[in-house]
Amino acid sequence: MLFAPELVYHQHQIIAVNKPVGLLSQATQAASTTVISVTLALMAERKMAQRTLLLVHRLDRDTSGVMLLATSKVRAAYLAGEFRARRVNKTYLALCRGVSERREFIEQAPLGRFDPRMGKVRVDHQSGRPAQTAVRVLGESLEHGISLVLCQPTTGRTHQIRVHLAMNGLPLLGDQLYGGPGDGAIGMGSEGDPEHHLLHAHTLRFRPAPGQAELYLRASLPEVFVTRLARAGLASAFVAWSDKG
Repeated sequence: MLFAPELVYHQHQIIAVNKPVGLLSQATQAASTTVISVTLALMAERKMAQRTLLLVHRLDRDTSGVMLLATSKVRAAYLAGEFRARRVNKTYLALCRGVSERREFIEQAPLGRFDPRMGKVRVDHQSGRPAQTAVRVLGESLEHGISLVLCQPTTGRTHQIRVHLAMNGLPLLGDQLYGGPGDGAIGMGSEGDPEHHLLHAHTLRFRPAPGQAELYLRASLPEVFVTRLARAGLASAFVAWSDKG
């Protein structure tokens, strides 16, 4: 049986799941048929046809967290419109290599494709598309050289958070595309860097339909994220922030 992501919400023709690391959001023609995607896993577990399971937005394969799907074209179109209109509030948590002198800032560097083969993105002030990410450092470990960072992207460009953090000296821990390998010390001991970047789509706030009250959905942190938080001594910073929310 395909490994199914954790169900977070299922009402109003909306399905929200906590996507684990390693799952594609949706299978593509370029992907091997053996690669498991969120849509394929849900179809297998819930006996749903592909035409009744519509992806609303996507997360990178190695990004975990809350992701929305719809079970009707009308609901999918409405939610896609809410994302385009920037009325969906998105909160991500990131574990980063580095310590920033700034506790809060807004990065607005425009982004464009750089290496299509690698799927890499870069800052492009001439022809890049507008991108904006609000960044707040929730806690840091000077000993390990690691920071827990809150990111709230207004736009949804490919690899936006990863590029915006890296250009500000806070590459995601384990990000081989934009951060490079760690040196063991900042990789937190003998285990070194994790096998994938540590970025988690933690919450979504949005209206499920016009005139309805806002929904607030939260996806629990994956085990590897929790473990690295604890080893860096940053678990209390996460708890303090989470309790305020």
